[in-house]
Amino acid sequence: MQYAKIFARVSICFIALFITLMVSIPASTHHPYYGNTGMWCWIVKGGGNGILRIGSEYAWMWLAILVTMLTYGTIAYKWQRQASLNFDYPDMKRKAIAMGWYPVVYFIVVTPQSIIRFH
Repeated sequence: MQYAKIFARVSICFIALFITLMVSIPASTHHPYYGNTGMWCWIVKGGGNGILRIGSEYAWMWLAILVTMLTYGTIAYKWQRQASLNFDYPDMKRKAIAMGWYPVVYFIVVTPQSIIRFH
C-alpha cells in the first residue's frame, strides 16, 4: 500500500512538472507562440509550430489509444484464458469481450478528427 501512495504522489508531481515544461519552454523559444488561431488550437500557425500543434493535440490521443488497447487487450486476454480454465465464472468471457470495446470506440471517435485535421 505504501508503494501505491508513493506512485500516486510521484505521478502527480511528474504530470504537473511536464505540463509546466510543455507550456513554458515552447512559449519562451518560439515567438509568437500563443495567439488567436480561430477554432483550431492556441498555438499560432507558422514559424515551425506545425509539429508542436499536431503533437500537443493528437499525440496524446493516439498515445491514449495505444495504451488502452495494450492494457485492455492484456486484461481481456487474461480474463478469457481464466474463463476457459475456470467454470465458476461463466460471464467472465462476456465481460472480457465487452471490456475490449472501450478502446475500439475511442479509436472510432478519434480517427475521423485526426484524418480531417491532417487534410
